[in-house]
Parts: sequence; C-alpha cells; structure tokens
Amino acid sequence: MQDIREKYSVLNMETKDGETARIRLTNEPWNDILYSYGEVKFDEDEQGRGNLHFDYKVHDPEDFDIMLYSEEEQAEFQTLLGDILVGLIQESLDYMESKDDRENDIGESDAE
Repeated sequence: MQDIREKYSVLNMETKDGETARIRLTNEPWNDILYSYGEVKFDEDEQGRGNLHFDYKVHDPEDFDIMLYSEEEQAEFQTLLGDILVGLIQESLDYMESKDDRENDIGESDAE
C-alpha cells in the first residue's frame, strides 16, 4: 500500500488569518488539486469511537465541484483528505513529543 505522504505535498505559502497551509494532491485521479482545511472537530459516537469532521476549500482548479463525481469517487476523495489530515495531526504530535523529549534531555544534562 502506498504511504499517504506520497499522495500530497504541503505548500509553504503565506495564508490569511486562521487559514491553514495549502495542500497539493499529487496522485491520480486527484493530481494537482490545491486545497486547505477549515474547521476541524472531533467527537465520540455512542460506542465511544472517535469521529473526525472537517471542512475544506478547494483553491485550484477554481471550478472543481466534488458533486460532479460519483458517490464512490466522492467518498474516496473525502477519505483521502481525512487520511491526510490524520497524518498531519500525527506528524505534529510526534514532533511535539520529540521536542519535549529533547528539552527534557537538555534539562537533565544541565542538572548533572
């Protein structure tokens, strides 16, 4: 199975207040679609399973309309964007954890 990181790239560009970085999809059939995430929410269903809800905005192509695709393709697109978002969140958490570990290591070294 292809690694999710091979299906997108995060673009380094200035964004408006409150707007997330833009992401370019790099895999067919969604190649070159440029989008950003809006509101992201987590909740729990009756069985205690976590659910992720998010908004997104397609910036390019400007005339992109997911509703013109089949239900299966719409679901595939939504799943891809969800998988990418989960991957980005996980990378951020991993980075923060490793940063905390490094700071703790430096603090312990200074104490010795």
